[in-house]
Amino acid sequence: MNNDEISVEEILEELDPLGRALFDAALGRVRLKRTQAQLQRAMERIGELERQKGGTPDGD
Repeated sequence: MNNDEISVEEILEELDPLGRALFDAALGRVRLKRTQAQLQRAMERIGELERQKGGTPDGD
């Protein structure tokens, strides 16, 4: 890293408690969206497998 770059750790050290909370919340939101997308893909895959098997995802 050259002198013009700053690390995430350095940014976090400079944030006040509110800034840190906002940063953590934004990061949590990104992770939540990623998890939701993974869950959606998994549910779609389960539906595909159930249709191939001849049933429905809700057990009918």
